[in-house]
Amino acid sequence: MPSYVIGDIFTFYKYQAIETRLTVKNVGNAQYATYGTAPSIVSSKYSYYPSEPRSVYLTLKYNFN
Repeated sequence: MPSYVIGDIFTFYKYQAIETRLTVKNVGNAQYATYGTAPSIVSSKYSYYPSEPRSVYLTLKYNFN
């Protein structure tokens, strides 16, 4: 399997009891796999399990303290 480079970024903001976070995983939208198999006694095929494409997450948190 070829080598690859991926990058994740996030930003965080807190105001009083409210916290928010924006995360972007696989910023460059690289196509890669962290797992694959070669032919064996059980199967004569190669297997390739691609990882997730670019993903964006927004988290909002409120502290009641």
